[in-house]
Amino acid sequence: MEACSRARDPAAAAAAATEDSASVVSTPRLFIHRPTERRLTVLFLAITGGTALVVSDLGAVVAVIGSTGATMIALVCPPAAYLLLGRGAKDAAPRNLLLDVLAAMMLVVGLAIVPSKLFCA
Repeated sequence: MEACSRARDPAAAAAAATEDSASVVSTPRLFIHRPTERRLTVLFLAITGGTALVVSDLGAVVAVIGSTGATMIALVCPPAAYLLLGRGAKDAAPRNLLLDVLAAMMLVVGLAIVPSKLFCA
């Protein structure tokens, strides 16, 4: 009889569903659980806030971010992805040593260029 009355009364059905799910679902916690994550979050906020207070020309900040990001996307990420994603696959074809060497060289050159973009932007 009680199940029939719940089906007719939407508010009672919602309350019963809430009571049932409350026993299963725990209360949500903050998305930052560990002290290390809290420290990193505070560090990022401090760096961002300090940069905003010190820099008066936003164009310079955008230029540094753009040049560094473009270098990473063009010169660092493709060879890193090639070298990391191709290894460990058991059913993959044998890798080409020449391509591995070229990818490693491109990765080294890209990693050497990234710091120069921080000072030349």
